[in-house]
Amino acid sequence: QGVAAKIVDFVGNLAGDDAAVADGTVEPVLLSLCCTQLNSRRAPNQLIDVKLLQTAGDDILKCFYTDAVSDLPASVPQFIENLLVQGRRYRGSYPVQLAIDEKHISAEDLALLTDKRRLLRVDPQSGVEKVELIHDRLVGVVVEARELRIAELHKAEAAAKAELEKADAAAAAAAAEKAAADARAEEAAQRQRDREAAQSAYEAERQRIANDRLRHSHALLIMVCLFLRSEE
Repeated sequence: QGVAAKIVDFVGNLAGDDAAVADGTVEPVLLSLCCTQLNSRRAPNQLIDVKLLQTAGDDILKCFYTDAVSDLPASVPQFIENLLVQGRRYRGSYPVQLAIDEKHISAEDLALLTDKRRLLRVDPQSGVEKVELIHDRLVGVVVEARELRIAELHKAEAAAKAELEKADAAAAAAAAEKAAADARAEEAAQRQRDREAAQSAYEAERQRIANDRLRHSHALLIMVCLFLRSEE
C-alpha cells in the first residue's frame, strides 16, 4: 500500500509520501501509464517498489511527453512549452479557438493530443474552452524540454554562425588570392608590354641609324660624282 500511495502521489504531483490527492482523483491515463511502464521495467521476479519508482519515474513522463509530440509539427511542442506552462511549476491555459486561429496547433492535432494521447485536455473556463496540460506533474517535463529545445536552438545558431563565418573567411581568402593572382598577372602583362615597347624602340632606333647611314652614303656618292665632273 505504501508503494501504491507513492505512485498515486507521483502521478498527482502532491506533497508528502502518503498524502491523498486533494480532489480525490488522479488522471487515469497517467496512473495507468506509470504502472505499465514500471511493470515493463522491473526485472524478472522483482516487485514494483519505491526504488524502481524513484529511478524510473521521471523518465516515464519524459518518454510520455516526447512520444506524444515527436511526430507532430514543431509548432505544437513550441506552443505547449511556451504557452501552456507558467513559470516552472504550474500549468497555463490557452483559448482553443485562438490557438487554432493563430496556427499554434491544428484542430486535428489538438484532437489527437486530447482524445488519444491524453497529453492535453480542454477545460471550459468562464464560458471559453481552453486547452491545458492534463496534469501539473507534466510541467517540469515540459519546462525541461523547452530548455533543451532552446539550448539546441542556440547551439544550432552558433554552429550556423560559425559555418557562415568560416564560409566568409574562405570567400575572403579566395578573393584575396584572386586579387593577388590578378595583380601578378597584370605585373607580368606590364613587363611583357614594357619588353615589347623596348623592343619596338630598339628596332626603331636601328632603323633610324640605318636610314641615316644610307642618307650619308648617298650624300658622299653625290659629292664624289660632282667632284669627278669638275675635274673633267
